[in-house]
Amino acid sequence: MSLRRIVRRQLLWLGGVIMLVGMLLPNAVAAQSPSPLDPASPNAALIANLYWIVFWMSVAVFILVEGLLIYSAIRFRRRSDDELPVQVHGNNRMEIAWTIGPALIAIAVFVLAWQVMLADRPPTAAGLSPVSVASVCFNNDVTPEEAAAFLAASTLTIEIVGQQWWWQYNYLDYNFTTAADLYVPVGDVVVLQITSRDVAHAWWIPQLGGKQDLYPGAVTFSWFQVSRPGVFEGNCTELCGASHAYMPMRVVALPPDEFDAWAQAQVAKNQVNAIAITNPSPQVQQGEQVFVQKGCVGCHAVGGLGINAQAGPNLSNFASRRQIAGIMPNTEDNLRSWIVNPSQKPGARMPAIPIAPDEMDALIAYLDTLE
Repeated sequence: MSLRRIVRRQLLWLGGVIMLVGMLLPNAVAAQSPSPLDPASPNAALIANLYWIVFWMSVAVFILVEGLLIYSAIRFRRRSDDELPVQVHGNNRMEIAWTIGPALIAIAVFVLAWQVMLADRPPTAAGLSPVSVASVCFNNDVTPEEAAAFLAASTLTIEIVGQQWWWQYNYLDYNFTTAADLYVPVGDVVVLQITSRDVAHAWWIPQLGGKQDLYPGAVTFSWFQVSRPGVFEGNCTELCGASHAYMPMRVVALPPDEFDAWAQAQVAKNQVNAIAITNPSPQVQQGEQVFVQKGCVGCHAVGGLGINAQAGPNLSNFASRRQIAGIMPNTEDNLRSWIVNPSQKPGARMPAIPIAPDEMDALIAYLDTLE
């Protein structure tokens, strides 16, 4: 066997292996959390199911094409240097088959994707009528009773406002606002009214549903229904400026009774014209004064202070958040660092605040009470 023939055969097998790895590698990456292949909401499950259908169809096409390619390379190879291969000038049946076959596959994928897109409409929303069980595409393992229970579930409406570079959440049913972390109850249909205050953003929690673009002046409706307690994370997926990479989103799903307690606590904060703790220490009282006197209230609202500033994130439950400004863990040392030097987040509009050491201690103590 000539060296050229050996090299050609090895390259053929190497090409097949590379193509197979190229198909399987995205699945290995997607298996890492958070992953759309680990859905926690009915509409996210539809998307995951559609992915697997298309994936296995692609695998079948890959095996067929690569199999025919390898078979043809071996069956019709030149067996000697003097041999002239059989000259084939066309096959009408095969040409028709490999034209119609891909067209049918494309049509099937379109129909399946269209069904998922139709099912991604929220069951209830402002100006929209509740949909019927027959108009929603559920998984095959969902019984009619479970489908009816889904449509009969209580609904929580939340307005999401994307800003450079953080998320604001307006709980329309409770009349309070938070930021950074979105708290929702397990089992409720959460209807989202999504908009932007400045530039185009994109909301996507991979385990809860499809990506939704946000545009200034426009409202997009979406929904999810979390099936289990947990924390589900994502990130803005539309290039929105210098700190696009530092605009994480986080949904915290609580059991219904825990969510009710959390929501009522947030409502209470907005009804009391004082810091939301009992018998605050003198240091905490000083911290509240620092918060007001240093101008923090010009951008940040805190429940109970009677100020509705929205230039910066609402801080009513700041102490319970995982991150500061989307760039660092929420610890006391990091909070001090952030207050002194907000410019460590590219494009941040928050000015550095000149503050004495005792004022800093008091301010930190006050912020630690905001849960």
